[in-house]
Amino acid sequence: MDITVDYLWDWKHLTDLLSYLDITQGVIPLFLKHFIKATQRDITENGAKKEIIRLNKVLPLISTYISVCTLFKYKHADSRKAANVLIADSVSDPKKKLEELLEVEIKSVEKVSE
Repeated sequence: MDITVDYLWDWKHLTDLLSYLDITQGVIPLFLKHFIKATQRDITENGAKKEIIRLNKVLPLISTYISVCTLFKYKHADSRKAANVLIADSVSDPKKKLEELLEVEIKSVEKVSE
């Protein structure tokens, strides 16, 4: 049988993502400093980078098969370019939730078009 595999997702990646959604109350910033702050883990920057890379691998799975969260881009007061953030669909005000979680002023939050 000749089969082409487009994506290979590790079940652990998905369960880690769901765990982070729980820890961060539905908001997972994929910007290094904000990821560390939001997850409140004792993790090195290198370790956090690896976690973000792993979570990015799950993004196609989220947008294609699972509807528990949506990918947004956000800008904060000190940023020049937008960063990605996964936000649970249960979060009613993404901007306010990001500001509370990260303790920074958020300029904009926009849904990433698919």
